[in-house]
Amino acid sequence: MRLLIALLALLVAPAAFAQKTEQAVFAGGCFWCMESDMQIPGVISVESGYTGGAERNPKYKDVARQLTGHYEAVRVTYDPAKVTY
Repeated sequence: MRLLIALLALLVAPAAFAQKTEQAVFAGGCFWCMESDMQIPGVISVESGYTGGAERNPKYKDVARQLTGHYEAVRVTYDPAKVTY
């Protein structure tokens, strides 16, 4: 019986402590500049990348030269209880 309770606790515990998060994508010039601006309470993570464009794996130099149609962007994962969109 104790083993069953322990196994149940392992299965239920992560869900009980799961943090509600939301995501937003921002595009605006330089992702390194945007990434540093997102160091605020409630922001959990910031991931740099590209948005738009048709090329599957754009290279930084091509995006910077405006050859791909992509924009530098950041995806922000945040806790809406601590910071709003």
